Amino acid sequence: MARLIKAVKVFSYGILALFLLIIVIFASQFFNLAQIYKQALAGKDNLEQAAFLAGEEDFKKAIIFSDKARGNFNSAAAGAKEAKESFFISRVPLLKSQFDDIEYLFTT
Repeated sequence: MARLIKAVKVFSYGILALFLLIIVIFASQFFNLAQIYKQALAGKDNLEQAAFLAGEEDFKKAIIFSDKARGNFNSAAAGAKEAKESFFISRVPLLKSQFDDIEYLFTT
């Protein structure tokens, strides 16, 4: 009986360690995904501002904002590519295909 209790304890610690490892892996990916989202949102805002300025015929400022938007989208695409190549995402086909789509969206 004592051996069974000891085996259950060892198994429990192993499951707990695995759970903590998964949390650490996801936490690092979460911060990366948050950064991608912030860059994409900033790119969208800059692109909207550029479109508004172009409508107002202030083309010099519109070009500045469109260049900022391009930089934001390039940064988001690079982050998406990095996330796609991570250990966990690269081994889950559904996640990998989603990141392929995101990367394609940012580069077009």
